[in-house]
Amino acid sequence: MIRFLPVFLCCSALLYGAELPCLSPLPVLTGKPGHPGWKKAARYDFPQKDTYALIGRSKTHLYIAVRSSHGSINDRIATMTAHDSPVYMNDCLDVFFNTTGKKDYYQVIANTNGTVCDLRTMPDGKQDLQWDSGAKAAGSYGKDSFYIELAVPLAAFAPMDKGFAMMINSYQRWRLKGVRILGQAHRPDTFTRFELKEAYPVKLLSVDAPAFSGLRTFSYTLENTSSRKLSLTGSCGGSPVSMTLAPQEKKILKCPVRLDSTRLNDVTLILKENEQEILRVTRLLKVRKALEVSLKSDIIYKGEALPLLIKVNEPQTEPVLVEYQDGKITCSYKDEKASFSCKTIPSPWD
Repeated sequence: MIRFLPVFLCCSALLYGAELPCLSPLPVLTGKPGHPGWKKAARYDFPQKDTYALIGRSKTHLYIAVRSSHGSINDRIATMTAHDSPVYMNDCLDVFFNTTGKKDYYQVIANTNGTVCDLRTMPDGKQDLQWDSGAKAAGSYGKDSFYIELAVPLAAFAPMDKGFAMMINSYQRWRLKGVRILGQAHRPDTFTRFELKEAYPVKLLSVDAPAFSGLRTFSYTLENTSSRKLSLTGSCGGSPVSMTLAPQEKKILKCPVRLDSTRLNDVTLILKENEQEILRVTRLLKVRKALEVSLKSDIIYKGEALPLLIKVNEPQTEPVLVEYQDGKITCSYKDEKASFSCKTIPSPWD
């Protein structure tokens, strides 16, 4: 069993403790204990019988698994299934992160359904619910326990200067009580410090995310916090991107991404330096349909206007083009289309 002693803040500067073990093979998140990827993980025991955490890392992710003693089957609470729903109202794993040595911190919360709620609390106490960690989770209940696994991208916490602080809470909703290790909840000055060999020098200043469907542009304002030039490559929404940042330079990166109004869109920007991932920005968002068209009738009298109801939900910058040919109506706005079939008949008044 590996144990680390916490190292606390000193004059608002971060002091780091032990390095986390690198896991090989990597854990596969099945939501059930026993995968060989957890064998090399560091184990931390909670002050509760048969309750412990396993922690390790890969080049890109932090891995955490918690096995927590629990009451009877009737006491199980796992109702949340939507991202950023109040997962903390369920039996859950609640992890706090701090990278600045100040009062701000991140939270990643997961239940046995694998549902994740993530947020950032600013130094003034205000919460940023738009921050997404990109974390994945899985979990399950045993006879007298629950088990939750979590994989969190390290670059989601950029900028970091070779380390972060963390505490872990295992929460049992039926008892309205949690047990914790590595510090106290919502108290960054008590979190336990861990060392990273890598630096994460790119800071996200803002994201301009579109609100409507179609081919849209995401704008990321980034800052190089280091004293050296950065040559970066990566991807945004699956498409390749590249950029350079001079020391302390701020620059806007624009990325075209296709958004769908019928589902939750996962748009992730990943930037690497020499194959090392140093920034990951995830946005999970629903957007409105830019073009809405309905057909009042599928029968058209010859010579009459097409029975269309057309609505553009954004400030309109281009005309809606309507084409009618061989019984088919096609409406186009930017790169979105809506098509209908109809039948033309002679007018009874001719």
